[in-house]
Amino acid sequence: MKRSVQFKQNHVLSTIGQYGYVTRALLEHLLPYSAYQLARWLTSLQKLDYIAARAFSPESKSYGGSRPNAYSLLPAGLRQLNAAGMQTRYIAVFKRNDQLQHDVRVAEVHASFAGLQNHYSGIALETWLLDHSRFHLSFISDERNIQLTPDGVAIFRNSRGQRFCYLLEYDRGTVHLDELFRRIDNYLLFFRHIKHTQISKWQSVTDFRVIFVVEDRPERSRKQYANLLQYALTLNQNRGSKLFWFTAAENIDYQNPARLFDPIFEVAIRGSHIKPRPLFY
Repeated sequence: MKRSVQFKQNHVLSTIGQYGYVTRALLEHLLPYSAYQLARWLTSLQKLDYIAARAFSPESKSYGGSRPNAYSLLPAGLRQLNAAGMQTRYIAVFKRNDQLQHDVRVAEVHASFAGLQNHYSGIALETWLLDHSRFHLSFISDERNIQLTPDGVAIFRNSRGQRFCYLLEYDRGTVHLDELFRRIDNYLLFFRHIKHTQISKWQSVTDFRVIFVVEDRPERSRKQYANLLQYALTLNQNRGSKLFWFTAAENIDYQNPARLFDPIFEVAIRGSHIKPRPLFY
């Protein structure tokens, strides 16, 4: 039985809502529809005020030097999905150009994680939570209330029922290093605070890793990646911490998610025997 055009348009709406801010290229990758069909439906959904389209000026060469649109869900689109019984969570808020680029890139990391099961049936993305309105970490340390807001939270489950939790920090070089160092300190405090307890009431996860995905920004310090890794290595009396994993943004590509099975992550622990690792090991 053929699915109706209405269903397919709702499928597009649902995917936009699921990923937050997406380009048409990412939608073409995620959905089983032609570029021509998607272009028509995106135009139609904009006219209905179901989605917003905001052009941004990307710095990444992966966008071909053009000004693509970042599509996001509007309240009317959310109501349309609810009426159709298709639940989703994310609606658009106004963002500056650099924030849009950041959120588009986070969506692409999400797509890379979700695409792993197409290359290996033994692992699947069970949960993805996006930004502070969905998930944040809060705890008390030395009478201070500390809150951490990862860019995304990914929980995988393998065929043996084991679960792997990764908190994503996507760095485009727009945040000062001192702020990133503070986040590293607070993640380590949180790790010690919740040891042997659940990270959150909604999930029985007791262990996690923090992944820093770092873009190379020529107009800023090219040492951003090295500085973050080096700082993490100074933790625990210069022993470092296996909590923190680092990789360059170019290593994560939603068109080639199997790359995550390659040793592309550097773990911030000392020792000549330590080598880059894949996402699961």
